Amino acid sequence: VVAIDEATDFSLWELAVMSTLSHPLFNSVTLAGDLMQRMTTKGIQSWADYQKIYPEAEVQDLIIAYRQTAKLLKIASSIYEKILDVPAKFKPFHEEDVRDPEPLVYISDEDDDKLRWVVDRIIEIHNLYGTSFPTVALFVKNDNEVVRIAKLLKNYSALEESGIGISACVQGQILGNQEHVRVFSIEYIKGLEFGAVFFHDLDQLSDGEQDLINKFIYVGLSRANLFLGVTFMYDYPESISYLKPIFKESNWKIIN
Repeated sequence: VVAIDEATDFSLWELAVMSTLSHPLFNSVTLAGDLMQRMTTKGIQSWADYQKIYPEAEVQDLIIAYRQTAKLLKIASSIYEKILDVPAKFKPFHEEDVRDPEPLVYISDEDDDKLRWVVDRIIEIHNLYGTSFPTVALFVKNDNEVVRIAKLLKNYSALEESGIGISACVQGQILGNQEHVRVFSIEYIKGLEFGAVFFHDLDQLSDGEQDLINKFIYVGLSRANLFLGVTFMYDYPESISYLKPIFKESNWKIIN
């Protein structure tokens, strides 16, 4: 029995080779993945690609999204429809609640301004949840940025005074306990889940490849189940300007 997770990251021939591991009497192979979360250039573009080799393969859509609030799933739906040019079939398990946190944005070319804004939002979350503080992650461009940003965050006394540590998760290592803010490179975030997610300098993550920004935010927001915060160095890149009405320039204390 063969199960292949994140199947969209593999080439058609890699999937075919793995599928041959199935016992011929059972022929049981299951592929799981989201075409919008393909993070490699070699990955399949469509499930129909696999069906060209295995015509009897059945494709089933998972419709209900259990992880995210309806407000966050609305962003995922917008990106999905923009990139694939088809309606998003998925819908939230819970109906939209006005008390759910809005996705927030902050724009500045100064690191200190952006990180102070992130710290203030983290403290807001901590004040809301206290001892049941949810897991928090900050996504940056690469591992060099992981080390640099984690070092800068440790200088903010508000985090230390609240008992919140900072973990630089180089190469995607899962470090620290729940009351730690974990800093990850964007390339290592698949398969993770957090209560709150922040993007640092989202407009700088893609090295000019505009289509990747949509993928990054789609994959990144799918890691969050409640809070989402984004910072830009300059402004919304043109490729995601259509999302601008969804994000609020405020804080969760005022919105809620």
